[in-house]
Amino acid sequence: MNVNWKISELKNRGRAAVSRNYWKYLLAALILMLTTGTFPSVRINLPLHTNSFSEDSSFSGSFDWDINGKHYEADDIEELFEDLIGSGSFPVFIGIFTGIFLLVFIISLAIAVFALQPLQCGCQRVFVMGQRYQAYLGNITWPMSTAYMNVVKIMFFRGLYTTLWSLLFIVPGVIKSYEYRMIPYILSEHPEIDMDEAFRLSKVMMDGDKWNAFLLDLSFIGWNLLGAITLGLVRIFYAAPYQYATNSELYTALTWKLAPAPQQQTFGSDSFTEDHTYDQANAQSSVYDPGISPSMTSEVSNEAEIKDGSNESENKTDTYESTEDQQRSE
Repeated sequence: MNVNWKISELKNRGRAAVSRNYWKYLLAALILMLTTGTFPSVRINLPLHTNSFSEDSSFSGSFDWDINGKHYEADDIEELFEDLIGSGSFPVFIGIFTGIFLLVFIISLAIAVFALQPLQCGCQRVFVMGQRYQAYLGNITWPMSTAYMNVVKIMFFRGLYTTLWSLLFIVPGVIKSYEYRMIPYILSEHPEIDMDEAFRLSKVMMDGDKWNAFLLDLSFIGWNLLGAITLGLVRIFYAAPYQYATNSELYTALTWKLAPAPQQQTFGSDSFTEDHTYDQANAQSSVYDPGISPSMTSEVSNEAEIKDGSNESENKTDTYESTEDQQRSE
């Protein structure tokens, strides 16, 4: 079932949250940009070789290599490879190059899996908890200190699945990235959640709202262009915190899909202005508790009914025994 939410409403709430928690949101946004590789970069090309330098100048931009006692320059790369192949050293060269490449790849992957991706969940918790309360930077490490390896595992498979779907052309990867979009937010509040349950909840929340979420992303294109014009300054100091805060409001709005039908309301209504987040809905419905399935809930209710029935029978027995005692005394 779709939840009625408007882009303008989400962005208004995002701006209000940024104004309340600006410096904390700014730090969380900086970490998110660094961990997701979206930190704005500025490339300035400086002339390294102009007419003011002679061809014999040492500032010519060429590189000199001395290999096996022979001198090579950058223009001699073909001769270098021919000599390596002819001397039988080419397989050794390729082996060394491949080993260095694999080592760098493994180290980079380990840093991303065990540090950067878990940090994303912690930063999202800062934005989620800052919607109705004052943001707390200690939340950045909370998911990792609670269920670190579970967060690592789920975020790893989220990235792996998205990559594999992207290999089937770009469109399936984009669709799946939107389907898995809520997983970091879910982990930010329930880092101990089962992996299959995390993927299921994100799928339910994004069902029917992928296109709307895409339009929400497009609504920030003006801010991104302004950030590019200002060498990334606008994006760093306002647009990024604003966009992350708005995305956390989207998460809060979509959690209403997980609530029972009588509790589903329109985002932005008076009753929604209270602190209805994933944690608070947890107390209202077993759907929000990853450790309790609907079948377990029915079992608990059945046990409660049995206990109520046994209590009633005990009460009836006690009443009957007390009546008999009164009759005997008379």
